[in-house]
Amino acid sequence: MDLLEEHPVPHARLRDGGVVWRNRAARVDLRGLLTAPEWASMLAWLAAPEGRSTWECLRDGGFDRVIVSASRPASLDGDWLLSWRLEPVSADELALRRLTQAVENRDVGIYEHDHVIDVVWASPIARRIWGLPDGPLKVDHFVVCCHTDDRERFVAAILAAHHPDGDGRFDILHRLEPDADGHVRWLHSTGMSYFGHDEHGQRVVRRTVGSTADQTERVRQHLQIERLAAALQTSPEVVAIGSSDGRLLFVNPAGRAALGLDADRPLGTLQLADLLQPEHRDQLRTAVLPALEPGHPWSGELDLRGPDGPVPSAVVLQAHPATFSDGATLSLVAHDLREKLALEAQLHHAQKLEAIGRLAGGVAHDFNNHLSVIQGFTYLASEQVRQRPEVLSCLENVQHAAASAGKLTAELLAFSRRQVLRPQRRSLSGVVRGMAQMVDRLTGDDIAVRMELEDVHDTVLVDPSRMEQVIMNLVVNAKDAMPSGGTLLLETTRVDLDGSYATAHPDVEPGAYVLLSVSDNGVGMDADTLERIFEPFFTTKGVGHGTGLGLATTFGIVRQSGGNIWVYSEPGRGTTFKVYLPLQEEAPDPLAPPEPAPRRTTEGRKVLVVEDEPRLRRMVVMVLEEAGYQPIAATGPLEALAIVRGGVLPDLLLTDVVMQQMSGRELSEALRTDGFDIPVLYMSGYTENTVVHHGVLDEGIHFLSKPFMPADLLKALLKVFDG
Repeated sequence: MDLLEEHPVPHARLRDGGVVWRNRAARVDLRGLLTAPEWASMLAWLAAPEGRSTWECLRDGGFDRVIVSASRPASLDGDWLLSWRLEPVSADELALRRLTQAVENRDVGIYEHDHVIDVVWASPIARRIWGLPDGPLKVDHFVVCCHTDDRERFVAAILAAHHPDGDGRFDILHRLEPDADGHVRWLHSTGMSYFGHDEHGQRVVRRTVGSTADQTERVRQHLQIERLAAALQTSPEVVAIGSSDGRLLFVNPAGRAALGLDADRPLGTLQLADLLQPEHRDQLRTAVLPALEPGHPWSGELDLRGPDGPVPSAVVLQAHPATFSDGATLSLVAHDLREKLALEAQLHHAQKLEAIGRLAGGVAHDFNNHLSVIQGFTYLASEQVRQRPEVLSCLENVQHAAASAGKLTAELLAFSRRQVLRPQRRSLSGVVRGMAQMVDRLTGDDIAVRMELEDVHDTVLVDPSRMEQVIMNLVVNAKDAMPSGGTLLLETTRVDLDGSYATAHPDVEPGAYVLLSVSDNGVGMDADTLERIFEPFFTTKGVGHGTGLGLATTFGIVRQSGGNIWVYSEPGRGTTFKVYLPLQEEAPDPLAPPEPAPRRTTEGRKVLVVEDEPRLRRMVVMVLEEAGYQPIAATGPLEALAIVRGGVLPDLLLTDVVMQQMSGRELSEALRTDGFDIPVLYMSGYTENTVVHHGVLDEGIHFLSKPFMPADLLKALLKVFDG
């Protein structure tokens, strides 16, 4: 080793893959001259049992070739003794090395097709990209690897490049067949064909060279960008992008439409702040934008600058880091809140009407009991003072006031959807047509009445008398809106309300409906009036002219019938009420024959009266006694059961429906269970009970609505006995 220390040729001692000694000529360690792959290649050469006497390579880290010789002298105890020298290389070798490295760094495969012998040479990278085996290749090897859906296009591109009349260029983006996991890769294959001439002087292709590169990730990114761009272009939201200093760079089509910007108008010097109403711009410039940081978006409600005025919007502003070529950006996404606010207003209005209805229904329920007492005892008192005109006149005034109050509670129950309906299947056009003469008399000569009624299947399930009340209320409202005369139009037609309509109108179910429109060309209504038009006791008429319950009653009847009512109006442009009632598939019910006159053979019949309101119970008992019945009074259901089980069998059970111990329906069923099949007449001032469901009377039930006059009670009893 001492002799080698001064040797002019670099030497090194290698043990277990590491240099343990080098002489002075080896100023740079051999391992420092070679890259890691080159060092590994040299070690593999040393480990081979047989091989060349020298190992060499064109160094990737230099511009020369290293040539290494190796031996294992016995004096080195099995270590390797290496010597090496560096030799310059030609410019051609360097150029080839540069080209090879450039191609490999870009992960580009190279191929060459020799058309004379029809053999394709492919670089290792090309074989790896295509998944080609070792050995000779043909063009068919590439065609088979191509995706089935792209194969025809791929072959056509190759043939076009080989055609003698073409320019020889080949450039196509295509897919390979899916791998075992179903993944598809995209390749970009290019080539150039070179031509010569055959023995006949015809131009023929001799050689094609080209490259192929895996573009899967780039294509995926491109497709993702296209999808995002498509979503952005078609998004109904307002989307805008601005520079870090607030300059407007992009606004999507929905944003341009909402803000009144032409599709081809350049943004020029517009700022993000210019998208907002003036009163919100300072807030954006001074408070929002300066506080924005990437990853911490700002959200809130701001009014955008629409072409027709402010557009209330939910806005999200976000700062993005400087990852784009033109620096950091800001994004604005805004959702138009006008439809949401309108729906919330409709919902609030519906909830308000529902709350008023519950209050009105509750008051009417209790009030009806009191009215029944007032009317009943007034009637009984008047029978006792027939010879005293001055007292009789007072009682008649009380009766008249009680009757008016009864009508008022009936209207409140109609609004609150707690009146009793007796629905029938009727043609809506037929109901309107049957009221033609009454409408003409009501409107007078200065109002022209037109009816455009469709003669198609338009069956609806309604209480005919209540439906007539709806029509009359709307006609009266229209007449009052045309004090100087005008035109009244009543129309019926079938319509289908889809999901989008139902979404925009709370409580509407999609489906087939029959539409009744009542339109006038009168004075119209402003927005404040429209907001309250269906509220009870709200009226635009002067004091003493109407109760303000006509349209409230109309609203309640329509809603209780399963329909909806909407009003459209503008000052000076008239009003249209639209009533939508669900279409019934069945044909209209046949008209019922007139009821026969009741028999009067009720003298001495026993009636069990069950009413927990003492004064009303007493009044009913007195009326029945006056009419010749034998009333048996019970303060509640339990007492009534005890009376019957004790041996007193009545001819009829007259019972309130809502009581504390049990309902009237439960009392009747308990008696029937005990074997007492007694006819029943129910009475109530409320519809949310066990004999009336959603305002519809159960089949075969006899029912008397409170408040009632004694004559109404006696007539109802006769009807049950005759039944």
